[in-house]
Amino acid sequence: MEIKNFALIEDVCLEFSPGLNILTGETGAGKSIIVGALNLLLGERATTDSIRTGEEESLIQGFFSLENNGAAREALKAITGLEDSELIITRQINRQGRNLCRINGLIVSLSQLKNIGKYLIDFHGQHEHQSLLDVKKHLEVLDLLCGPELISLREKYQENFKKYKKIENRLHDMSGDSDSERKRKIELYEFQLQEIEDAQLKEGEEEELEQELKLLANADLIYSRTLEAYNELSGSTDNNSISDRLEGVMALLKDVSRLDSNIAAAREQLVTAADVIRDAAREIRVISENVNFDPERLAFVEKRLAEISKLKKKYGDTLEEIFAYAEKIAAEKKELETYAERKSRYLKEKEGLLKVLNDLAAELSQRRKTKAAAVEAELKEHFNSLSLENAKLKLNFEKSELGETGFDKVEFLFTANVGEPEKPLARIVSGGEMSRVMLALKSIMAAWQWVPTLVFDELDSGIGGKTVLAVGEKILRLSYHHQVISITHWPQIAAMAGKHFRITKETAAGRTVTSVKSIKGEEIEAEIARMLDGGEKGAILQAKNILARAKKIK
Repeated sequence: MEIKNFALIEDVCLEFSPGLNILTGETGAGKSIIVGALNLLLGERATTDSIRTGEEESLIQGFFSLENNGAAREALKAITGLEDSELIITRQINRQGRNLCRINGLIVSLSQLKNIGKYLIDFHGQHEHQSLLDVKKHLEVLDLLCGPELISLREKYQENFKKYKKIENRLHDMSGDSDSERKRKIELYEFQLQEIEDAQLKEGEEEELEQELKLLANADLIYSRTLEAYNELSGSTDNNSISDRLEGVMALLKDVSRLDSNIAAAREQLVTAADVIRDAAREIRVISENVNFDPERLAFVEKRLAEISKLKKKYGDTLEEIFAYAEKIAAEKKELETYAERKSRYLKEKEGLLKVLNDLAAELSQRRKTKAAAVEAELKEHFNSLSLENAKLKLNFEKSELGETGFDKVEFLFTANVGEPEKPLARIVSGGEMSRVMLALKSIMAAWQWVPTLVFDELDSGIGGKTVLAVGEKILRLSYHHQVISITHWPQIAAMAGKHFRITKETAAGRTVTSVKSIKGEEIEAEIARMLDGGEKGAILQAKNILARAKKIK
């Protein structure tokens, strides 16, 4: 991932390795900036506030391998038409507010970016803790735990539920009118359709009539002006027309044109002009002779335009709108006339869909309850390995009305102590317990919901003691089958890293800059010691012991 001019970062490139990647640093060093950049790659909205002070644009790029990610390759092909085994996501943010998203160089929308991002990174931040506190999200979490077969069944249910709601809405719309109101509408539509049909309107008719009206209404003026123009050009008897005078000029130049080529050229232009004038005069004469003095036709055109104007006031501003209105009310009239037949059909469809929905909802519920028992047992195993030996999470089911996900209402009940009854998770779980509950759930999901990269943003907050090591081991095991990027403030977890990045913040030339460096060997020892006790000699020795113990676990 490359980050330029983003918040306090000037230019940083992070090359993550397979396995466990750890990011550490002082509080305020800029770990949250890395998280923000990752979220932008997944389709989060950008703001100009994130652009580094004094710069015009931020640039964030993520480079992904799709070699073993068929779902992402299919999404890439669907969005861009490309069939590549590598993916480059680019986000550009400028101060003018023009924020561009690109996938392999092609501009895409945020929704398209989110669509492919879900196949690349599974991001766990503090907001996911909040989702477990929201009872409305518990059913969604259970369904994810149930796996792809249940998700497919739920999608089938939801397709039928949409059809059911559509039929319900149609029946609701149909219930608005009484029989007398439907009859009144049918009669009105019949009258309007008959009126439009009787008018026998034709496309383009109004424009043609308006042009004809101009000619008929101004026939006297057109005749007198065209006759006068013809006489001026060539029709006078006193040899003083424009044509006569032009002939005289050409005669004057005839002899001298043999003496000067320029005069000859000018005379040729006059010859051409004379031909043009004669043609124009003939055309004007034809127009004059064909002027239509027809009062009856004028009256007909005026009446026809008045009829069209009347229809336009009632049914539309143009003939095209009148035609569209007629088509619309004809369809509505047909629906009204077939009301009883359609209502009967919709009621039958609704009844059939309701049976299908009840059957699918029952199957969903049965599968959820079967899986819930297995999930509870599996969670117990994960709790044991996360220093929650006495904890128990129970999935409590209640039946509700049919909705978008069936008729199940699910709530997580939790207890961390022997002999204590399970109570709603949101009311009793501590911050440290919540982190481990989420990690246990992620461990189950990761087994089938294969997203190549898992990101944990301080998943280990709120824990301490031996629990830290247990959480570290769990994250390490996840990295055996996934690329894991984890931001942590615990040295015991940092020691598990396959690759360790240190984030620092420095001030130079009056500017603050966040830097990221991949560290090895003694640098890792020094960073672990800093996390322990600021780098004292005793801390260095303790850091070596922590790293040695982590090496045995790995």
